[in-house]
Amino acid sequence: MRDTEYCVIVNPAAAGGKARRKWPALEKKLTAAGVRLRVFDAEQYGDCETPAREGFEQGLRHFIAVGGDGTANGVINGVLPLCPDDETQITLGVVPWGTGNDWANFHGLSGEMEDCVKLMAEGVVRHQDIGRVAYTNTAGDRATHYFLNMAGTGFDTHLLDAMGPTKGSRLRYLWTLLRVYRSYRAAAVTAHLEGETLTLSPLLFEVCLGSYIGAGMLIAPDADGSDGLFDILAIEQMSTWKMLRSLKYLYNGDIDAHPATHARRCDSLTVDGNSQRFFQCDGELVGTLPINIDLLPLRLRILSPP
Repeated sequence: MRDTEYCVIVNPAAAGGKARRKWPALEKKLTAAGVRLRVFDAEQYGDCETPAREGFEQGLRHFIAVGGDGTANGVINGVLPLCPDDETQITLGVVPWGTGNDWANFHGLSGEMEDCVKLMAEGVVRHQDIGRVAYTNTAGDRATHYFLNMAGTGFDTHLLDAMGPTKGSRLRYLWTLLRVYRSYRAAAVTAHLEGETLTLSPLLFEVCLGSYIGAGMLIAPDADGSDGLFDILAIEQMSTWKMLRSLKYLYNGDIDAHPATHARRCDSLTVDGNSQRFFQCDGELVGTLPINIDLLPLRLRILSPP
């Protein structure tokens, strides 16, 4: 796609500054390969949504997020609200230089320099579903937030809150997980799915388009991302010792076989619960319960390896 001009959103804080260090070298390689770029530094704007929105208003429709899942989430939340619900206008590619890179992992994206050049110069366009969350914000107004990998509530939000806005390295992520697990207390949630109601106190309750969460945990091995359905996974809370013994299920693709899990599929749901409980989208804390989630079929074009 050498004839395409990309709106590039660089998040220099991603993965403890990895994107800041590596982007200048990649920019030189892309320019040498004839790839046209219009680069925005997210640090100058304070977020990733604002520069993405500015690029859209300048007429750009092909976006590259340089960072992790949170950077990609910021980009789509900057531009999708500007597009009609029934139109697919946006193409997204990701240079996966974040902490987790779970969405990029799901789509087989590499962070190697030469692979990133090939992605933008020769990448293939595919389509993916998008999730949309409706909730009430802190001002009491109804708000909307989009996600491209996962949305959920439970221990993941407790962990994100403990880590703060600067997540740092994968090692810090795992260390914080082990440190704060014992202080987590599950709260009851009620999920209203199509024709079914689930009430439980989950360790995790995840609405998935992709397969991975938490820097490589394979919690939705059958997720497709473009089949018009969410993969729902709920895991009941368990003791610290039992959780440690069960960690293998989070990585080996056999999560559905664990007795504490509940798996469902649907294209819309409502999750009710304690209004002090957070929910997250693509690893970013967004707001609190209750939430309504629906699926927008094939709403996003994504740039895949050639």
